[in-house]
Amino acid sequence: MASATLKVSLSKEQLAQVTCGVDSGQYASASEVVRQALREWLDRRIKADVVALEKNHKGAWERDTTPEEEALILAAKRVARAELLAKGKMTRKCVQLAGAVVRRAWCESGRKLRALQPLRAIRLRLCRAAPTSASPAWP
Repeated sequence: MASATLKVSLSKEQLAQVTCGVDSGQYASASEVVRQALREWLDRRIKADVVALEKNHKGAWERDTTPEEEALILAAKRVARAELLAKGKMTRKCVQLAGAVVRRAWCESGRKLRALQPLRAIRLRLCRAAPTSASPAWP
């Protein structure tokens, strides 16, 4: 790791603590004392942030849903089920049309193939249509 030089002003008490750490042999230099102090300070900040987040989110998943939340959940379920049902109906229609669109043999005339093109286009449009988009009414 590349190092940078930084000039720091310390009070007499702080300088005494740094000197005491170096003189005791616990640290090799004053720079080590400052680096260790910064590491510990960052660790304390991270732990404080974690505690704050846990405090803010405590009980968020354990509490019961309110009647308003339950009504919103049920409404969302109804919408999702209706969309799935509509998609299922559309898939069945596509399967029914697929038989008319699939080419049965290599020897079909060009006129028959041209007649099937509109059906293929309709099938593709129906299969690609999203259930939420404005789709044509089914007969």
